[in-house]
Amino acid sequence: MRDSCLLCCLKHIGQAVVLLLESRQGYPEHVWLAAAHMAEASDEMVADYPKIAAMIRSERLMLMDDPDNYSPRLMTLIRWVARTNRKLEGE
Repeated sequence: MRDSCLLCCLKHIGQAVVLLLESRQGYPEHVWLAAAHMAEASDEMVADYPKIAAMIRSERLMLMDDPDNYSPRLMTLIRWVARTNRKLEGE
């Protein structure tokens, strides 16, 4: 398994946010594309940051269980990953 890529994780979560917004603007199939990006984001983190990977996975499962009532907390996840990235850059 390769190392975690924090920037790739941020990219996938960001894309999920955009797709979820688009799903509410008349593109309901974008929910499933967002879920796929969330899975990719989780995969990016699992090697070195399993707790963050688990949080992302939990969000994805909530989305998949009830997409019509899912209230995304993806911006919180973006903040956590970005904070982790800043800490590493400061080392």
